[in-house]
Amino acid sequence: MCGIAGYYGTNKIQEDNIRCTLESMDKRGPDHNSFIKKTFGSNNLILMQSRLSILDPSESANQPIVKNNNIMVYNGEIYNYLELRDLFFRKNETFDSSSDTEILFKIVEKFRETNQRYKYIDGMWSFAYFDGVRKELTLSRDYFGEKPLYILKASHGIYFGSTPVYIEKLSSSKPCINYKKLSKFLVYDFRHYDSDNDSFAAGIESVPAGTELRVTSSGKITSDCFFSPIEESQQISYGYQETKERLRDLTIKLIKRRFRSDFPISLFLSGGIDSSLIAYIASQNSKQLNCISIDTRDSRYDEKKEIDRIVSEYSLYHCYLKPNYTADKTFEILQDISHDNYAPIPCQNYLLFDLMVKEAKVKDTKVVMTGLGGDELFAGYLSHWKFYFQSMRDEYSWKSEYNCFLENVAPWIRSDSLKDFGFDYEKVNPEQYQEEVGDHQSVFTMPRIDGSYQKTPGSSYLKRKLNIDILYSTLPPHLRASDMVSMYHSIESRAPFLSKELFEFSRSLPDKYLMGSGYNKSILRNTFAKDIPNEVVFQREKKGFNVEFSQATTKGLEDSFQDIYVCEYLTELIDMKRIKAIMNKETISNAESKLLFRIASAYCFLKSGNRNIY
Repeated sequence: MCGIAGYYGTNKIQEDNIRCTLESMDKRGPDHNSFIKKTFGSNNLILMQSRLSILDPSESANQPIVKNNNIMVYNGEIYNYLELRDLFFRKNETFDSSSDTEILFKIVEKFRETNQRYKYIDGMWSFAYFDGVRKELTLSRDYFGEKPLYILKASHGIYFGSTPVYIEKLSSSKPCINYKKLSKFLVYDFRHYDSDNDSFAAGIESVPAGTELRVTSSGKITSDCFFSPIEESQQISYGYQETKERLRDLTIKLIKRRFRSDFPISLFLSGGIDSSLIAYIASQNSKQLNCISIDTRDSRYDEKKEIDRIVSEYSLYHCYLKPNYTADKTFEILQDISHDNYAPIPCQNYLLFDLMVKEAKVKDTKVVMTGLGGDELFAGYLSHWKFYFQSMRDEYSWKSEYNCFLENVAPWIRSDSLKDFGFDYEKVNPEQYQEEVGDHQSVFTMPRIDGSYQKTPGSSYLKRKLNIDILYSTLPPHLRASDMVSMYHSIESRAPFLSKELFEFSRSLPDKYLMGSGYNKSILRNTFAKDIPNEVVFQREKKGFNVEFSQATTKGLEDSFQDIYVCEYLTELIDMKRIKAIMNKETISNAESKLLFRIASAYCFLKSGNRNIY
């Protein structure tokens, strides 16, 4: 895990710019940093890297890596690097290191004519590779966009970096805030935080997940999408029992790979099936994880009973943390992380995430694991029920499944909109999911912003919803936020469920395997029912990893909002009288808490780094 940045074009980059950029990359790579600068005719190339060493901490694994006139800088982890080495290279071939970096470099070299390399790679990455023969720069980002990669296209060349801040430093530019994107985030919450490729810095854009860019010596840029979640896998042809056996073998194999590290690993343990499954597989493979959980002090999100059961079952090293930030400290965290990433933090959960990452660092951890991705692969959100029923509305079992939901699931759901779908057995609106309405939109004085997502293919309404969650709605902002917060503390965040192979398997399953009989993630639960305690694996209530903003911040929140009430930019967008009324309520709802957090996060982003608002 590292930070990368660079430039390719005719502009001459000053040494001060390089120095300032490297300094800004320190948190993402505190163990080593370096750069290489080359001139090819009228073109100048700069490749920069700061390293957080996870595999092979020796100097031989430092970057940039240079061989045969080719150069690479890379951020991420290739989990199957040992398998790739055995598959493609002779046993007597020598390597300069035992890192995944060198294997990736050789794989890119081997498949330089084509993007077929991605068929074999299991991992997360963003990399820049310069072909010294063709004088061509390749920029690549992993399947799901776990690792960030931004670009700025200029008339004289292209800048790139792990954050827009690196591009800002290297190019000596002062980009304005992308106020349209910021407004959309305020109105529609985190679900529209990464619904397009624009960044919060105007003019700087994100390389799409699963995409490779090639930049020629003449400055021509071509884009090639090597992976897209909307390409449906062929549906399985074998029975349910064999499907479970295959899912079990595949899941264990892939999660075991993600334990590879030369440093301790922490697991953020909730009471749900995803993190519990990671804990189970670790316990069966003699992998000791430092497990960290949150004691929310809120019965709506309290999973202590389930967590304690998992800790006891697998004899885990474990600790609880309680949210204890003052408002001043909360605003300081929001501002500092926003400054380093040129983006606000998308949702209040990441105040808890920040607390847990700090504890992981105290335990000398360099890697943390989360259950991110499990809900998007196996239909784990409560909102997925609506689209499951839409998908099966013509089937004979529709009514019995719906009644099972009303009897066994709906009583546990706090939000009326997630249990009262507003349709009867005869009539549903198949495109209803295209319009995601933001909470408390009436507090905004700006003209209405379009909140619909791009129409997305899928073999069923449920699969279409899952594809939207993968591409736009839930997964991208969570990945972005986990990377922002963890890398601010020089910690790598891994999401073991995010594998191209596991994704393709999950998309090959019929909807009735994913949901049914009152359970979401149905086949995942049934596959590991003998390995995970029943009170966890068959828990119908989805409490969620959450805390109310007012509870995460123990005191001083009302005082901190006084500056927000007079922030010129925000007062143009928001009816502050309505916000004051919410603040004065004795009890606020989860939706109101999320709204307050978004406003605070946007304010801290505006305040950080003297940003150009207009």
